[in-house]
Amino acid sequence: MFSDSMMLGGGRKAAFSIANSVRLDGVADYFTRTFGSPTAQGRWAFSLWFKRSQIGLSDRRHIFGGNSLSDSSRFAVFIDTNDSLRLDWGGESSQIVSSRKFRDVSAWYHLVMSLDGTASANQDRLRIWINGQRETDFAAFNASIPAIVSFNHVTQHFLGSEGGSGYFPGYFADVGFIDGAALDPSAFGETDPVTGSWRPKPIGNLDFGSNGFHLDFADGVDLGNDVSGKGNVWLPVSLGAADVVTDSPTNNYATINRLNMQSGLVLSNGNTSANGSAAVRWWRSSLAMSGGKWYFEMKANSANNSYCGIGIEPVAVTRNDGLNQYPGGSEGGADGYGLYTLASPPNQGIRHAHNGVYTDIADAGFNNASVMKVAVDLDAKMLWLGYDNTWIGGGDPAQGTSPTYTLSAQVSDWVMMGCAYNEVTCYFGASGFNLTVPAGFKSLCTANMPKPVIQAPSKHMDVVTYTGTGTSQVVTGLGFQPDLVWCKRRDNIESHGLYDSVRGPTKMLYSDLSNGEATDTNGIVSFNANGFAANGAMATNGSGGNYVAWCWKAGGAPVANTVGSIPSTVSANPTAGFSIAKYAGTGIAGISFGHGLSAAPKFILVKNVSSGNRNANTMDWMVFHTALGNSSQMRLNTTEGKLGPDAGMWNSTAPSTSVVTLGNHERVNYGGDNYIAYCWAEVPGFSKFGAYTGNGSSDGPFVHCGFRPRFVLIKRTDSAENWRMFDAARSPYNVVDNMLQTNDSSPEALGNANKLDFTANGFKVRSIDAGTNSNGTYIYAAFAEAPLGGAKTVPAKAR
Repeated sequence: MFSDSMMLGGGRKAAFSIANSVRLDGVADYFTRTFGSPTAQGRWAFSLWFKRSQIGLSDRRHIFGGNSLSDSSRFAVFIDTNDSLRLDWGGESSQIVSSRKFRDVSAWYHLVMSLDGTASANQDRLRIWINGQRETDFAAFNASIPAIVSFNHVTQHFLGSEGGSGYFPGYFADVGFIDGAALDPSAFGETDPVTGSWRPKPIGNLDFGSNGFHLDFADGVDLGNDVSGKGNVWLPVSLGAADVVTDSPTNNYATINRLNMQSGLVLSNGNTSANGSAAVRWWRSSLAMSGGKWYFEMKANSANNSYCGIGIEPVAVTRNDGLNQYPGGSEGGADGYGLYTLASPPNQGIRHAHNGVYTDIADAGFNNASVMKVAVDLDAKMLWLGYDNTWIGGGDPAQGTSPTYTLSAQVSDWVMMGCAYNEVTCYFGASGFNLTVPAGFKSLCTANMPKPVIQAPSKHMDVVTYTGTGTSQVVTGLGFQPDLVWCKRRDNIESHGLYDSVRGPTKMLYSDLSNGEATDTNGIVSFNANGFAANGAMATNGSGGNYVAWCWKAGGAPVANTVGSIPSTVSANPTAGFSIAKYAGTGIAGISFGHGLSAAPKFILVKNVSSGNRNANTMDWMVFHTALGNSSQMRLNTTEGKLGPDAGMWNSTAPSTSVVTLGNHERVNYGGDNYIAYCWAEVPGFSKFGAYTGNGSSDGPFVHCGFRPRFVLIKRTDSAENWRMFDAARSPYNVVDNMLQTNDSSPEALGNANKLDFTANGFKVRSIDAGTNSNGTYIYAAFAEAPLGGAKTVPAKAR
C-alpha cells in the first residue's frame, strides 16, 4: 500500500509504505508452520524487517529457523547473548557470528539471507545482508556451509522462537520467503535516492515457489495469513489483533528508550510498558519533538497506580541514575514539566510540577482506572496536562486556551519523559489511544515529524577513507565539492592536515600543533566536484598508507563580508550551517567579523595562520562551544579542560546570527595577524552541538541527536583528556571504537577502550574511560549520516 506520509515530492515516485507490524512480547509469542516439499531446498531467500526491544539478554532470542532445539540438524537464526546475529546449523559447532552488535532499539533493521547450495565458494553459499549491505566481517565463521540446511523442507519451522523457547522480543514486519531462488536485497528493498537510507519495496510480484510466503500482518484476526497467493498460512501462538500496531519500517513510532532510562526499570510490550519494581524509576522517549503539536498518554496496569507520571523535558537534560525522579522535578532542570500520582487509592493524590515546584490537586476524581494525558503545542509554547476528561487549568488544547504551563522560548528540542513505580503502559499512538485526541494534535512518529532541512546529509558533510599512492591521486566518493578537508593518516604517526577553499589548496594547518600555516605542494592540490586531489605528502597520500578525510561543504569561492566591525572573507553554506571566515586581527577588544550564516554558530574553531616569532601558545587553536558559554574556551591542539572565565577570547559575547565577537587575546585577535575561523550553526536533523555528564558505567549516557551520526567529536571539559574522533566510515557497524584524536599525531587506535554505539537517533557511550565516560562533563559535535525521519523522508534504519 501507499501512504501520503511517504509521498516524496520533487518529481520522485511515492515510496512503498508498510502499514503494520506485529509486536512480540519475548515471553510466549511466535509463529509456526510445517513446510511441504520445496521447489529447491538448497536455493532460497528470506527477508524480514525487525525492531528490537530488549538487549543484553542472558539467553538467545530466535528470529527464524527449522526443526527443534534438540535436533542436531536444526537451522537457527537468532540474536545471541552478545547482541550479535548468529546462525547455527547441524549443531552448535557449525556457526556464523556477526561482528556487528545489534543494540539499536530506536529503529528498524532489514535482514536478508539467501542460500545458494550450487555456489562453489563457501562464503557465497549462505549470504547475509543488513539494510542492503552484505555482511563480510564475522566474529566466527566456523564450518563449511552445506548445499542444503535444515530449512525449507518437510519439517516444522518457526518465526520468533525455536520450538517454544528463545522468544524474540520486539517487532516483525513484511516477512517474505522465496523458495527456489537465492535472491539478493534488491528484490526486497532499495536505497532512497535522496536520503541514502534503505527502504522497502513491494514484493508481491515475486515468484515465491512451493514453500514461499509473504506475511504483512494486516489482518488482526488472521495474523499468519499468507498474502503471496501460495496459501502457506502460519499459526500465531499467543498473538492476536491487539498485537498488530502501526509502528513500521516506513513510519517509526516513539517508544520508551531502553538506552536512556534508569537502571532497574523493566520494560515490556515492545518498550511501551514500564515497571519500576516498587521503586520510582524514570524513562525518556526514543523520539524527540521540535515544533508541532503532540499528544500521548499513560495508564497504570494494576490497581496500585501510585507514583507514576508523564511529562516533557529538554533533550539536553542528562539525568543521573538516582531513584525518585519525577516529571517536572528539579532533576529535569528549569524546563521540565509533568504530572504524577501520589499515594494509591483510597488516599489517591495527583500533582503537576515544574522545576521542582509542585501543585497538588484536591478532590481530583483521579482513580486507579484513570488515564493521564499530555498535549503540547511547541510552536505556541503551550503545554496541557490532564487525566480522563479533565485538562488541568480548564483549558482546551484544540482551541489553544488556558494551558497548564507556558514553555520556555529558549528550548527547541523536547522529549517525552515519565516514571513508574508499578507497571504502566505508555500510548505513543502505534496502538491507538484511550481518550479522544485534541483536534490538530498528532502521535509522535517519523511520518509526523517536520521535514528535515537537509534530507541528504552526504551532500554537505561526509567521511571518506582511501589508500595512499605516494604520487598524484584523485580521491572521490563525495557528493559535493569540499571546502574543508581534514585529513589524517590512520596507520602511522603523522600530523592532521586541514585544507580549505578560503586559504586555497596546498595551504595546510595542523590540528595537533600550534604552528602557523604551511605551504605544501605535495599535499592537497585541488578541491574537485566529488572529492579532492593530493600529491605524495605523507600526511595526505603516502604510499600504501591508510587515510581518512572528514569533509564539509561551505559556499565555494569566498566573498567579501562587511557585516562585522572588521571585514572578513567568507565561504558560507547557510543551509548546512557551515562557513569558513578569514579575517585580520586588530588587537582591539570588541571587534566582530561576519560569519555568513543565518543562525548563530554553536561551534567555532579559530586559528592564527600567520607565521612569526611569538610564543607558540599564542598560536593555539581556540574553540568556542555553546555548552562552554561565552566566557570560556578550550584548545583543540591540547588535552586541557575548559579554560576561563576569560573575556579575552569572545569578549564575553555569544555569537549572533551575523557576527562573531572577539576579545583582544593574541590567539584570536593579534594586530596584523591573519586568522581562519570554521563556524558551525546547528541544523536540526543534520548537526548537533551539546554536552553530557558521564556516569562511569559501561551502560553510559545516551545522547539524542535526531539523526544517525556520521561523525562525532567528544572532549572532556572538567579535566585534561584528548579530543576523541569517531566516524561511521572507519567503524561501519557497532561497536564504534576506531578512534583518532585531534590533538595527537598517533595512528588510529583500533578497538580502543572508548566505545560508542551509533543509533538511528544519536549515540550511546558503551565504555568506562576518562576520555568519554567517567564521572565528568563532556562536550560533543555530531554530524548526520541520515536524518531520523520526517514528512516525506525515509526513516533512518537501525545500525
